[in-house]
Amino acid sequence: MEYPIYLIGYMGAGKTTAGRLLAQKLGWHFVDLDEAFKEIHGLSTADYIRTYGLEDFRHKEKYVVEDLADQVPFDNIIYATGGGYPCWEDNMDCLLELGTSIYLRWKPEHLAKRLSLTDLSERPVLQGRTEEELLRAIR
Repeated sequence: MEYPIYLIGYMGAGKTTAGRLLAQKLGWHFVDLDEAFKEIHGLSTADYIRTYGLEDFRHKEKYVVEDLADQVPFDNIIYATGGGYPCWEDNMDCLLELGTSIYLRWKPEHLAKRLSLTDLSERPVLQGRTEEELLRAIR
């Protein structure tokens, strides 16, 4: 039997890109949990956080992960988690019980550079930060 794989890592680490490529290579299914969140709640993660706050988002995000784990009828699936998901409450323990977690890690200076080149309006936790501030937040 195969088990689900959960890709974890800081926002901008490439979880969605790597997940899609890996799923395609293995012939597995892929789910971006941020996209699943939007389908279920009708708002992007960024819009939800701006509207209802980070703590409420984290509660809802946890339920999305748990509900999908209960409802998806196959184990050969790769999930890309939200960047902060494993760091909140007992979420990492939950992921370890549900399947295998793979941590995508970058050197902080490379990740800060990647993030500085993206649209930070979709990353409200980092919005308005310079590359130096991103580097401090990552470390």
